Amino acid sequence: MNYKFEDYLQDPNLIINWNVIREGASLISTVEKKFVFLGEESVMTATVKVGVKDFIIEEAKGSVNGKEYEVDELKGIYGYISGKKAIKKKTMKKFPELSPLFLQCVSGLIQAETYVYDERGYNSKDEYNRYWDNLEEDGCRYYSSKRADLRASEPAWMEYVPDNFKATELFKREKRYSAVVEDGTLITVGFLNDTYHEMAISMELNIQGNVLDFQIVFFRAPGQACFSNSENSNMLKGWNIKDISKRDIIKILGGCDGCYHIVELAVELVDVIRGSV
Repeated sequence: MNYKFEDYLQDPNLIINWNVIREGASLISTVEKKFVFLGEESVMTATVKVGVKDFIIEEAKGSVNGKEYEVDELKGIYGYISGKKAIKKKTMKKFPELSPLFLQCVSGLIQAETYVYDERGYNSKDEYNRYWDNLEEDGCRYYSSKRADLRASEPAWMEYVPDNFKATELFKREKRYSAVVEDGTLITVGFLNDTYHEMAISMELNIQGNVLDFQIVFFRAPGQACFSNSENSNMLKGWNIKDISKRDIIKILGGCDGCYHIVELAVELVDVIRGSV
């Protein structure tokens, strides 16, 4: 593929926006998902409010095409990594469409935690860096021990991030996805832009749903190791989109030596394709 990504993202089929703001002693994380296909539009939102110090959910609500819901089942749950399982369990039965959005709300809070590290109990930026170094060791390519040499000369996480420490808006993420047919080939693109990253993927498929081409491009990322994920381009080539699972995508794109965000883009792009093929 030698086209420009932005050419295919002017009129996206799917837009997902994350936004985390500070309001007094609380953080409010909102995720909005807007899907447009064959002239039909669907909009869903999820919002989670937590205490800055303890990340305990104080309030949760969602909406589907304008119909609003109070999700009191989530009150009191830890809005952090270890609380995701409980959040999924509490929402999947009653709010299956919103459940993934509530989980992304928590992911947004985790990203925003960078800017409230001291109120979360960490004594210094170095201590917070060490926490994530230990937690994520060999969890992704950036934190891979076998790629430690690439990080040795680079700024630590807390030196890399933008200075949002006194801002009201702490974290933003936009994801856009498009699928168009050109000369009998389905061309699909996914794009992610947030406070810390900017990247894109593209996938070409034939009418049978077989992947003809798959590309990964990084424009902005915390370290050199992240950019090296582009070597996984075309790893999905030859797969049929009807057969591939999320677990397959994680494994094919490197597993613990891959990138969470590229996997996130690929999984959501596959969802768009399945709505388009």
